[in-house]
Amino acid sequence: MTVVRAYADNKMNQFDQAENSEISDVEKTLLQTAVLCSDAHLNLENGVARTTGDPTETALLDVGLKFDLNKNELEMQFERVAEIPFDSERKRMTTVNKVFEKQFSVNVKGGLDEILSVTSSILENGTSRPITKADITKINQANEDMASNALRVLAIAYKELDENPTDTRVEALESELIFLGLVGMIDPARPEVIDAVAKCASAGIRTVMITGDHKITATAIAKEIG
Repeated sequence: MTVVRAYADNKMNQFDQAENSEISDVEKTLLQTAVLCSDAHLNLENGVARTTGDPTETALLDVGLKFDLNKNELEMQFERVAEIPFDSERKRMTTVNKVFEKQFSVNVKGGLDEILSVTSSILENGTSRPITKADITKINQANEDMASNALRVLAIAYKELDENPTDTRVEALESELIFLGLVGMIDPARPEVIDAVAKCASAGIRTVMITGDHKITATAIAKEIG
């Protein structure tokens, strides 16, 4: 699984083509937040970086490395002090990291609808402002554009706190978030799937897809594999 696109600052970026100098501050914040909000591991073996863990999260660590965002270094700089694991009902994961002595960041990733439901602001040109219906329309269009190209889409948001939160309940941490953007990752079907589906069809077997992906993403993948 590989991150190939991102939507932030009201624009789409091809991360599989961009160089370090081409990403904006908001895009860098987007990637840093995504990397910090991850339980995947980064190991250096003979100078070669290897990521292990959930494929979605290893993809985030890999794209972070491309833009000089090493998870191990980030967690040494921004210590994780709390977390709320992902679950299938919330469809979100949250970590709290110490930024400065009295400043903490709440980092959240998850499904777009689930992130927007707890978002009140958006980061644009480095400044947070209230999110509008027009913003949400653009975000949903970007989501559909990526999903229709068979990309799995994750939404990323965060907020800053002036003290270490004593209340680490979902309702306290996952609220009044600042929307950062979307990342789109390709999860290609195995090459042998197309032939397998065709053989099933010729044998009169109806193939059914069961997936946690967005409906548009699933439809695009279904078309690709026949």
